[in-house]
Amino acid sequence: VNTLVKQLASQRGSGNTELSILSQATRTFQEMIKTKNAMAEINAPKRVGKSYFSALPQSMKTQYPDNILLKMHPYRAYKVCESASRFSDPELAEALRNILEANRKLVSGGGQPRIVLEQLITSITSRKTNRSIQY
Repeated sequence: VNTLVKQLASQRGSGNTELSILSQATRTFQEMIKTKNAMAEINAPKRVGKSYFSALPQSMKTQYPDNILLKMHPYRAYKVCESASRFSDPELAEALRNILEANRKLVSGGGQPRIVLEQLITSITSRKTNRSIQY
């Protein structure tokens, strides 16, 4: 977190870099939700291959003109699908709740900004660690 805050501060000058980081996290998780919805609309498999979107027929774009994945470059669509598939729907909802809570703390002064961000990161990343540990 310290490195990221320093990088943003050097690029943008003074300002609330912690809120900027939080804003980007919000956009990222919102994009994952939109991606999952777009995948469901076109009946894409949960895990798509690198060539999945480049191999789709042109008729798909005509049939689903508002689908965000079909408007993207095929490799970009593959990458956002890859990211979105790492999270279940409940995990995405929980991440957004945690982001909202972190935002409340940052805006209201309910904690040191870097600690709030570290707790947010831990809450999001620990879900995979806890699930993958088997005894």
